[in-house]
This record gives sequence, structure tokens and C-alpha cells, in this order.
Amino acid sequence: MIRRIIHTHKKTASPRLPGARFLILACIAVLCFAACGQNPIFYEISNEVEPKEPLIKGAPSQIVEFQSKLYVGRKNLYVYEDIGNGKPEWTKMDVKPEGEVHDIATTGSHLYALTMDGSDYRSTKLWKSADAQTWVALANTTEYSVLQGAYAAGGVLFIGARNTGNNDHAILYDNGTSLVPIKTGLGSNGRLTGAAIEGPNLYISILDAGIFSATSAAGLAAAQAIDGSDISQLITGIINVQGTILAVTNDEKIYAGTTAGFSQKISKGDMKFTGALALWEKNGTHLLLLGIDYQSGSYTYGYREMLLTSTGELSDYTLREPGEDASTVTNRSRYRSTLGRHVVRSLMQTPFAIDPEQTLFASTQKDGLWSYRDEEWNAEE
Repeated sequence: MIRRIIHTHKKTASPRLPGARFLILACIAVLCFAACGQNPIFYEISNEVEPKEPLIKGAPSQIVEFQSKLYVGRKNLYVYEDIGNGKPEWTKMDVKPEGEVHDIATTGSHLYALTMDGSDYRSTKLWKSADAQTWVALANTTEYSVLQGAYAAGGVLFIGARNTGNNDHAILYDNGTSLVPIKTGLGSNGRLTGAAIEGPNLYISILDAGIFSATSAAGLAAAQAIDGSDISQLITGIINVQGTILAVTNDEKIYAGTTAGFSQKISKGDMKFTGALALWEKNGTHLLLLGIDYQSGSYTYGYREMLLTSTGELSDYTLREPGEDASTVTNRSRYRSTLGRHVVRSLMQTPFAIDPEQTLFASTQKDGLWSYRDEEWNAEE
């Protein structure tokens, strides 16, 4: 409130303070800007969303589709399905493999779960199931006993592994009954970061090594890094986009290519890519979603969108923030104040056959499973 100042030794009021008129005008300007949606502080506050308590807490695994249901792991195993009320929802499964579930993957014919015995990171097992009910542990007699990061492509399950000395990595695959090494001696950083298939060609990406391809899992043993893929060795994920393999890195770059070679498409300064990659489509709009991680800033996590052609193919490799034009969200500021503040590990648009709403889910790095519902991102209750 602005008060008039009256001098006691005079009967007439003094002139207003020099700054009073400015203060009044400034307040009016702020209110006008806020009403017009132009003031960033007022606008951001108006788009704050009350956070929910996630059903699946901590750092959920990859989200995968298996036998017309979605699955995710976080100590336990959770399934997204219609439980009889006409709407699908997440529930904790009564049956799971022994140990705490830390990652999952699927080949289509089998669901896989990577488990750990409590907090002992050296005590890991890979389990497989044909029905998500009966689980069998795969034998691992290699020196690479610490399993980490499972990916599947072309009906083959690949998993990264390291020795107990933590100075050497390898890539193993499921040959049907046990885990068999195909790449060894990868050093202290040679972690498996992805798998994809295009036609007859399998692809795997390895941190600190590049992208490798062969027509069979066993053939990857002799494969050399594809030309151009080893320029940036910090590849964190790969995905097949209508016949082109796209790769993202932890040093701000995006590459694309085939067995003939890879080339750099963009470099995004201080924007690092987490490796979370997913295709999204609605009303004829096709997008590629890419998890990001900046080095600084408050709204620097979440994901970015890359607009694809009307047939879902790569075009100009331009990235944009969610909320611009045809997008996964309707309000950019609301996105910034919610999922935009969290590092994303996995993204999945639910297939129509499972959920007619085609709900978009995100596994965060430490803040649980999130979903986009009712035009806002929030933890999935």
C-alpha cells in the first residue's frame, strides 16, 4: 500500500515520493503482462502442477511391451493391463523372479528380468519367461559375472557384463540355454547401450567403442565398428527409424546411418542424450522422442521432440521442446514445471490395443514412473 506522507508542521500534504508513481505504474505493468501471459514468473507459477506420489518409486527400468501388456521393473515387477474395470492400470505382480528386479527386456517370445541380490551389485542373474509367470535363470559361466543393461533386437537378447574387478566389460547373448560372450576385452567403459535390427542386420551400440552390425548374434564377435560410428564413442542409445539407425551420444551429438556407415547430423552444445528413445504418433503426427540431460539449468531435463515425415521417416533432424506446434503436450510451461525437471531413462507410448488413450509413460532416473494424462505430466499413481 502507498501512503501519503503528511508533515506535522504543515497543514498541506507534501508531494508524493519520487518513486511512488513509478511503483504504481510498475505494478500495473506486471499485472497486465501476467494477464496477457507474458510475465515469465507469473506464467510459470500459474502452470505449476501439484506432484503426486508415484506408485512405482525410485528408478524404474525400461518399459517394454510383451504379450499385449506393458511391463516395468523396480525391485518388483509391474504390469499395465485392464483388470476388469474397462481401463488399464499398473499393478504389482504376485510372481517375480528371485531377487530385486533392476532391468527388463523382451525378444517378443520371452520376457527377461535382470535381478540383484539385495544391495550386492556383484550378485546378479538374468531370468527369462515365456508367460511372465514361470521364470528360469540363465547360466553364466563366464568371468563377466556382473550383469548390467539388457537389450533385445531381432529375437535376440543381449546383455552387458563386467568382471568383478570392474576393469573389463563384455557383451553376452542368450543362445537359448545360457549366456555366451560375443565381445570381450572392452575395457572399463565398454558398456552395452542399445540394440536394433533393420532387415537381416542386427546392431548393437557399445559405450567407448561404437556401433557394430552382423546378420547373426554370433557374427557380431568378429564385427568391427561401423565407419563413422567410432568418431564419437560415447553412444548412449540407438533406434531404427524407418530403415535408418539413429544414435545419440553423451557428448551432445546425433548420428544416423546403416551398415554402409554413419555420419553426424547435429551437435547440440551442452545437451547430453540419456539414451531414452521412442517413437510417438497421434493424428498423423510422427515424432521421435529423445531423453536429454544438460550440465546446468533448472528446466534442462525431460526430453526433446524430433518431427518426422508423415510416413514416420527422418527429415531435417531439428530438435524442439515439447509444447511447440504438434506435440506430445499441449502446454510447454506446464511440461517445464513437471517432467522437464527430471532425467528420463525410458519412454513408451502405449499401443492402442492395450490402451485406447495411448498413454505416454516415462521412467525417470530417481523419481519414479510418470505418465501424461489430462494434459499434464505427473507421477503415475
